[in-house]
Amino acid sequence: MAEVTERILELERRRSVAHMKFVQLLDEGRAQLLREVDAIEEELRQLVSLSGQLPVLIRWTPGPEVTVYHSEKHPCRRVSGRGRHRTSFQRTTEQQALNRGLTRCTACNWATHEREAAEAHA
Repeated sequence: MAEVTERILELERRRSVAHMKFVQLLDEGRAQLLREVDAIEEELRQLVSLSGQLPVLIRWTPGPEVTVYHSEKHPCRRVSGRGRHRTSFQRTTEQQALNRGLTRCTACNWATHEREAAEAHA
């Protein structure tokens, strides 16, 4: 009887170890998959960004010197905020904005803009 009890305990321990290994492999696989997908998405964003074809907005109204351009699809509050009007901004491509020596507005949601543009090109 003691041998049977010992065998049952041994099998339960082995089952528990197998389950823990399985969970660890799943976690490692999930982490690897996320790393690979992140790398692919980053490369897509870079390719879309490097293409210079992202639609952007540049303020054309009088005021302080224009030094930045804004995301057309996901602009910051400087474009869409209270008392702001999109008609105060000219639509162009990112490459044209770069040619003018402008830099990206750091408040705009560029990650979402680039991801959507990459998905549209896919």
